Amino acid sequence: MNRDQLGRLIGSGFGLVFIEANAGALPTAVAVLLRVVGVAAFLALVVGVSLSRWRCGPAGAG
Repeated sequence: MNRDQLGRLIGSGFGLVFIEANAGALPTAVAVLLRVVGVAAFLALVVGVSLSRWRCGPAGAG
């Protein structure tokens, strides 16, 4: 995993924690929707990083 991929995962993890921590201040319906969208975006980014690593091979190969 290269630095760019690691940075994306760390940033998305912090973003997800930020959303989860601050969604409680919103009305319930909006908070649930925001949390679901946040988790979906996090999972999409994790899958994207995983696929790019699989497609390009491990760092240093090539």
